[in-house]
Amino acid sequence: MPDIELWDALYGNRALKALLAEDIAGNKLSHAYIFEGPENSGKKTLARIVAAAMAEHESDVRKILSGISPDVIEIDLPEKRKTIGVDTVREMKLASCLRPNDLDYKVFIVDHAEALTLSAQNALLKLIEEPPAGVYLLLLTKTLSALLPTIRSRAPVLRMQAFSAEELTELLLEHSTEASRFFERDRETFAAIVRSSGGAYGEAMARIAAANDKKNDPNDAVLGLLEALCERDRVLLSARIWALPPEREAFRQTTLLLLSAVRDIMAYRLTGGDCDYLFPRGEKTPAFAARLSIDRLLKISDAVTTLEKDALYNPNVQGAKALLFTKLSGV
Repeated sequence: MPDIELWDALYGNRALKALLAEDIAGNKLSHAYIFEGPENSGKKTLARIVAAAMAEHESDVRKILSGISPDVIEIDLPEKRKTIGVDTVREMKLASCLRPNDLDYKVFIVDHAEALTLSAQNALLKLIEEPPAGVYLLLLTKTLSALLPTIRSRAPVLRMQAFSAEELTELLLEHSTEASRFFERDRETFAAIVRSSGGAYGEAMARIAAANDKKNDPNDAVLGLLEALCERDRVLLSARIWALPPEREAFRQTTLLLLSAVRDIMAYRLTGGDCDYLFPRGEKTPAFAARLSIDRLLKISDAVTTLEKDALYNPNVQGAKALLFTKLSGV
């Protein structure tokens, strides 16, 4: 194997990495594994590392880690679909019978395996039970219970490490310049992002990047809040609220924009679209109108109106953010 520190690409998970490295070194790797962990917990990174650790040449290792090896096939949810169907698994089975291009083996990485339909899982079970020589299946899932018991019983389940808030903070500050800069600029929001990231380094980085992207664009910040409300995702809502600007006037301007957007959505629902938009991103109004009821819109409007008055006089923006989350999370 090339002299590359493969396993260092995934932070933490020492016992997990040691187990897999030992299995590979001893030629004892199972033909199927299930990696369980929340979104952005490093499952795909680990899967690529496992695939790369079996390669003989450095050029193949780099291709695998970059996701461009023809012999490491990554499968995910089709665009605009919520499930992975049986046809996808049938294509996998056909591809598994073909000779590898560059390597001596093939690896299929199935992300969001919890989205496999029942028929797809049954078809996959046959491939797990009788895989062609040199074929490995790595199933990545955030919900182990969504997989058939027969699949779970035939593939070792390896759970990704969830970092404590202290461990995650230390990792972010040690390995990410972007995270360090964000920490120095807004420590309270940084701490809120860490708390809401489920102990996953990748999820924390994604939220920091999103906060940075939206920090200077209040219109995008409002769209992010509305999306979180549509999804009824309290964790996402918390991250979006704590990513709002810490300055009182900038925060107040964002709440005013949110109020304008909510009024636009209500007007659209009541008039069937025959209205003038107050919020600059009016083209998004129909999509939100389809997902937010009049009752919820009224409650959101009341919450934001009350908070907007408070933000006008209250210099404690962090307290206002906490109040906003309390009000909106119950809507």
